[in-house]
Amino acid sequence: MCKAFFTFLCLVLILCKTSCQSNRSRLDSVQINLNDSTEVVGFIKKSSLCNKLKYIEKNKFPFCKGVGYSGLILESVSKESSKDIFIPIATGGVILSGKQQEKELQDQIWEIKKKFECR
Repeated sequence: MCKAFFTFLCLVLILCKTSCQSNRSRLDSVQINLNDSTEVVGFIKKSSLCNKLKYIEKNKFPFCKGVGYSGLILESVSKESSKDIFIPIATGGVILSGKQQEKELQDQIWEIKKKFECR
């Protein structure tokens, strides 16, 4: 009886762990058509600040290039965090590369995530 209970408990733990990992991977695989204002607004309304930051972090390039309605997501994060988000184009007379812009955005995301204790 003890062995059966132990086996049952192990199965429950495995199922719980699998379920949690499945939910996390769904969040990580969120894709938004940044050219569709309805989709972007829906994402803004449904997502927490931390989830918006995760999305931006995984998709920095379109945010640095101002693709579609990506600015609405940045504006939403800025309002919720009371923190301005600035993506520089040039500094000291030198135009920044896309990678440098992404690094600047990443640094700001980390700062907001730290302030709001996002993982």
